[in-house]
Amino acid sequence: MSIEVSYECGRLRAAFGGDLDHHNARAAMDAIKRGIDENLPAVLELDLKDVVFADSSAFAILVRAKKLMDELEGRTEVVNVQSQPMKLLNAAKIGKLLEVTSLKEKR
Repeated sequence: MSIEVSYECGRLRAAFGGDLDHHNARAAMDAIKRGIDENLPAVLELDLKDVVFADSSAFAILVRAKKLMDELEGRTEVVNVQSQPMKLLNAAKIGKLLEVTSLKEKR
């Protein structure tokens, strides 16, 4: 898994690549938390465009990231979600908690 974190104009973007699973959940959350702590963004964008597999750890990462942003009264967006991760998020009904946009919706 890779994660690229960037900040611009009040928006923190975390772009993930590879599998988002229990093997790398801690590293992903650490990178997100560090980016939030350093930048205090108004919006956190979690870009899953290059994630083809996610397990329940991905759900935990998204929820924890949202809680951190809620403390800042910020917004969390999950964008560019591929098919398999979207099935996981739909099963967990995460759409009731977060703004989620699939890859095909963005086209």
